[in-house]
Amino acid sequence: MTAPIESDIDIWADDILVDPYPTYAALREQASVVHLPKNELYVLTRYDAIRNALGDPEAFSSTSIGFNPMVNQALQGTSLASDPPIHTQLRATLSQNLTPGPFAASKSSSTKRRTSSSRNWPPVAASRPSMPWPGPSRSRSSPILLVSAATSRTTCCAGARPRCKSSAR
Repeated sequence: MTAPIESDIDIWADDILVDPYPTYAALREQASVVHLPKNELYVLTRYDAIRNALGDPEAFSSTSIGFNPMVNQALQGTSLASDPPIHTQLRATLSQNLTPGPFAASKSSSTKRRTSSSRNWPPVAASRPSMPWPGPSRSRSSPILLVSAATSRTTCCAGARPRCKSSAR
């Protein structure tokens, strides 16, 4: 296995945080795994590398997703910061109550109320906030930043400084 390519990009620089997508594209063109020494992390930029990392909890643990030990301690035992088999058990318990079935009856009546009451509302344009979302990281070495090749969504791991951009036009 060859060593990952290194880049001098500072992924947390303000100009990159404001518009990260050109940087993600540049990193994706370099390689599927890029080491960023300034940030002490590795960036996985392509779908196959990301999929392999997310599917291998032995190598890429979710137990250290926070950017400091205090956050990791606080998240300990949650589904977000757990690996199988604990994650599997927690997810199964949550899934029982978060499937569409229990909400179907209430959705129908709330949709009718919302539709009838919103007819007089002024038009509003909204967009989804664009912010890093938590994901697994390596507990044994440098953390990873996952950049999805398909959507350019970002998974931040340990060391992340998430910021949110939203636009209401």
